[in-house]
Amino acid sequence: GGHQGVDIGAEQGQEVYAVEDGVLYRQFTDLGSAAGLGWGLHGESDTKYRYYHLAAFADGVVEGMRVYRGQLIGYVGDTGNATPGGYHLHFQYHPGGIGAAPADPYNLLKAHC
Repeated sequence: GGHQGVDIGAEQGQEVYAVEDGVLYRQFTDLGSAAGLGWGLHGESDTKYRYYHLAAFADGVVEGMRVYRGQLIGYVGDTGNATPGGYHLHFQYHPGGIGAAPADPYNLLKAHC
């Protein structure tokens, strides 16, 4: 329950990339859900990531697909329970895999920026 990620403010349509090699295990497509459009990524390190509130998915990227760090997977938006016009990426980081508690991704994102 509660807010389990960080919200990263961005421009509408800004590109969103995979932070690790892995498999897109879930595609969120219910615009009426909290996530809106989004991806669940299960990384090779057994870490789970979630990307919510996308405006659109990258062309040719589908659920079950293997993706690589730095690969385009979508575009920032305001779908789901995001404030209309409040464009951002909700990013979740769950070291330890599926079902693990979320962790603060600050150091992970700092290392990739």
